[in-house]
Amino acid sequence: MESCEVAIIGGGAAGLMAAAAAAKAGARVEVFERLNEPGLKLYVTGGGHCNLTRHAAAEDIMAAFGRHGRFMAPALEKLDPEGICQHFAGLGVPTSSEDGVHVFAASGYAEDVVHALEKDCRAGHVCIRTGVRVTGLLVEDGAIRGLEADGQGVGARAVILAAGGCSYPELGSDGSGYALARQAGHEMTEPTPALVPLLSAEPWVGTLAGIALPARLWIQDSKPRTRRITEGPMLFTHHGISGPATLDLSGDVAMALRNGEVAVCVQVMPGWDASAWKIRLEEAAQSDGGRKTLRAILAMSMPARLADALIEREGMNDKMRLAEMSHTNRDRMTAVLGACPIRIRATEGWTRAMVTRGGVRLKEVRPETLESRLVRGLYFAGEVLDLDGPCGGYNLTWAFASGHLAGDAAGHGARGG
Repeated sequence: MESCEVAIIGGGAAGLMAAAAAAKAGARVEVFERLNEPGLKLYVTGGGHCNLTRHAAAEDIMAAFGRHGRFMAPALEKLDPEGICQHFAGLGVPTSSEDGVHVFAASGYAEDVVHALEKDCRAGHVCIRTGVRVTGLLVEDGAIRGLEADGQGVGARAVILAAGGCSYPELGSDGSGYALARQAGHEMTEPTPALVPLLSAEPWVGTLAGIALPARLWIQDSKPRTRRITEGPMLFTHHGISGPATLDLSGDVAMALRNGEVAVCVQVMPGWDASAWKIRLEEAAQSDGGRKTLRAILAMSMPARLADALIEREGMNDKMRLAEMSHTNRDRMTAVLGACPIRIRATEGWTRAMVTRGGVRLKEVRPETLESRLVRGLYFAGEVLDLDGPCGGYNLTWAFASGHLAGDAAGHGARGG
């Protein structure tokens, strides 16, 4: 049986980072990637520019991941966002941040990031085997002994499972890592698409395709004390809604959709609730005797097509003057302006999802090393774990940090250190 000291399943961001870290710990490392090239998913991140990380403190990164965020502390302590920037600079890929928040390769090319990771692996004599599918883990007496790849056994003292989730299956994340984790006895939180566009059940939404605006979103009927609100750019598409604010809420929506149709409330001007709009319309009605039309007032604050759609949605006349509006109509209009519910029937699914919500349950993994609590010598890194963050460099930060921690721990563990 062929053998190495550390075998890594998955040649994405987490897997390549883990491979280099394990090699620096002195281990003989092999990476098993089912596609013909490693790192393909990195090419589509950040709009093709690869948003590596963001200028943020480790505490802020953890907070963005929600209630599971504290699990990330040991990984971020060893490699935080600043450390990620320094790491890539050391590999010949300086970083830049035009807005002071989002960090990209200074060249603007995702391929430079992939090539840097491969270069780091080559420096450690890592063997990257592509076009190989891992079909099983070899476990004996509660410890990892290797894996099976394309029907052939490969001995290993440690295995790092960095096979990703289910998002972008054509780029390598096909959910196969979950089957391997289950084989080792691990439980899963059911995978759900996240950072994914949403499909509306209302035809009027599609008529606004192409309109982008700042908005505030939340799930209708969610409890105020626990309500998650996202804010940022929102985009109307031919079939629903997208944009950062939508994507950041989409994981919650996807989970709620398991129980049927969900309504997402859209506040078309962040911070302007129904009472604020009521004051705005009352002031406009008094300023010139109410001669201005409702459409004219709304079009001053939002795209005219959106104003038309909202007026039509409420069954009102776009030529209606403010002085002619009844109190009932004014209340209806201000309510929809402060929180317009859009019925969502589905997400755009795994082929459009950027990350996976769900995965290997964190209670079964040691945060200090990312080693399994069930099988000695089995480690996890990246998206295969039940951790997902918002868009904007958060998830790649976790991929790099977790890969570095798991690789270092596995490398030293395999060497008896």
